[in-house]
Order: sequence, then C-alpha cells, then structure tokens
Amino acid sequence: MKPLKNLPKKSLVKKDTLEVKYKWLPVVNAEKCDGCGKCVEACGPRCLAIINQLAVLTEAERCGSEEHCIEPCPQKAIRMEWLPWEGDEARGKWQTPNLLAQIISKKEIGYEISN
Repeated sequence: MKPLKNLPKKSLVKKDTLEVKYKWLPVVNAEKCDGCGKCVEACGPRCLAIINQLAVLTEAERCGSEEHCIEPCPQKAIRMEWLPWEGDEARGKWQTPNLLAQIISKKEIGYEISN
C-alpha cells in the first residue's frame, strides 16, 4: 500500500478530531482547458466558473461529486480526485484516510471500486 501523498494544510484538518476528510472533487488541467464553458453548463450545483478563459472550481462546498462536468468537456481537461477538505459532509462524496487508503490499495490490485 502506497502512503498518501501531500499532507493537507492545517486549515483542512478538523480541529476537534484532527481527522482529515477527503472529498471527491473535479480538478481542471489548465494546459488542456480551452475555456469553452461546457463543464459550467453541465454542473447542476453551479460550482464551476470560467475565469480568464479557464474552468475553475469556485464553490467546492456546493459540489455534489456527481461528475457531470467531465463528460461534456471536449478537451478531457477535467478529472475527479480525492482532495483534503472540510465542510458539509451531507453534500458530495467523502472518505476518511483509512477508507481512502483501502480504495487506493484495491484499485492498484485491480478491484473495481464505485464511488
């Protein structure tokens, strides 16, 4: 099992439990994005915006982790990643470090995982 990379900043750690949570969020590849806005149109919660001809996740708290922004992108510039985050866990998909490590481990050995 590979260790988790990029330890989160203190601002992303829950202060009462010191347990980091990870949210399934879209990540935009700035080198591929041409700013067409199709991802913004497809995003129901309106958490993406075009800023300086680049798609940007401006409202991560509102993201439902539904992946609707990925398919319409003609440049294939958006992918989903588990990112350290804190907020309303009733919105979107969340994992703890232990569960995330299990998911990563199972993917490495070829198990199919659904989010």
